[in-house]
Amino acid sequence: MKKKTFYIVILLLLILFPIIKLFYENSQHGFKTDWEKHKEYRKFFKDSVLVDIDTLGYSYIGKNSVFNNFHYKSNLSKHDFGFNVCIWDFYKVNDNFKIDDIEVKKRMVEDVVFESGQILDKGSDLEVDVRDGFSFNSGLSIIIDESDSIISYYDNEKYKGCYGKFNRIVLRDGRNENQIVFYNYLNSKLTSIIFTKKGSNLIMFLIQSEKYFESEIINILKLD
Repeated sequence: MKKKTFYIVILLLLILFPIIKLFYENSQHGFKTDWEKHKEYRKFFKDSVLVDIDTLGYSYIGKNSVFNNFHYKSNLSKHDFGFNVCIWDFYKVNDNFKIDDIEVKKRMVEDVVFESGQILDKGSDLEVDVRDGFSFNSGLSIIIDESDSIISYYDNEKYKGCYGKFNRIVLRDGRNENQIVFYNYLNSKLTSIIFTKKGSNLIMFLIQSEKYFESEIINILKLD
């Protein structure tokens, strides 16, 4: 009888473990929309452009990161698309994580399907598919599809990334596992993606526009 009970308990644990794990990961990384948090991240823009950052931004707040979205125009009175600027703050990455270790790679990107995850900005021009339980403590690679075009690279001791025309950008961890996927549904858009580190936090900047812009657009940011 005891042996039978033991096997029943083991079976129940095997059944319940994936469910418990999923609920735990969702509690760790589930994102909630917030309309005020983004204001704290205006500090990453240079003072000279703050007047041109639309005040109607928003954030998705997770347990270990905050995704913020801003709209920037060199002149807010102009009726043009301007620039979409995403700032993603990843809290407390591994102390051994170094910006210099980030790699930008061109690979054939196949369809990415996460067993469990969340889609940010679903239905927009830029959808972000996030794996539940994502982490970059083991490292980070920026994967650009072979069919896409990298125009230039950002590469120094303080920040790293690339600039070009991308349909998809995949962020992988140090084990080469997909963690986050950006789907750009407007192929005409140019994109700059760049990472820097502020204290123990990893910060990602992603800038997009329908109009042509030079890679120097990152000069609107405080990267020092």
